[in-house]
Amino acid sequence: MSWPAQTILTAIVGLAHLDCVDIDLLVHHTKMERKQIANSCAILVNRELIERIKPGCYKLLPAGHVLIARGFEVKSGPRGETAVKQHTDTLRMKAWRAMRQRKKFSLGDLLVLVANGGEKAIENNVGQYLRALERAGYLTRMARREPGTAMTSNGFIRYLLVKDSGPLAPIWRPSKETVYDPNTQEEHSYAMAQSA
Repeated sequence: MSWPAQTILTAIVGLAHLDCVDIDLLVHHTKMERKQIANSCAILVNRELIERIKPGCYKLLPAGHVLIARGFEVKSGPRGETAVKQHTDTLRMKAWRAMRQRKKFSLGDLLVLVANGGEKAIENNVGQYLRALERAGYLTRMARREPGTAMTSNGFIRYLLVKDSGPLAPIWRPSKETVYDPNTQEEHSYAMAQSA
């Protein structure tokens, strides 16, 4: 379902190259009424997804771009309830939810909890995500490993969740070597986390 605020935010994302997107331009792109656009923009400003540059003219904030890019929904309900919803069926969202529940886990523990049999390269995908979260300071390796299955195995790495920032899964951005946290709207650099 496309909520009015979602439609407006999507339009502003598409016009983000402009210094300021005015209501007339949004009327043209969305075919919505001016009053409905103004109300939706007020919701988006309140949620800190766009900012009002001047009366009737708006600019996209980074959090707004992330919400659209990651498949979140913007609803018009009270802030903090169902205002922003991250799709819960993604592999990394499932893995993050499992991490928050277990606190201590191995890659194998997570795979048992999140795999449904249809994923490609799931072990590599979740493993890379765990290493990114570790470098960004969300996870730490535990001293004791889980026993391996082979005689010569050093065992499996176990992790401890040390930074549980909220229900939305941190977003790994390998090209920027950062992890963006939609819960806090902060971006964490690997280099900063490693040097801390």
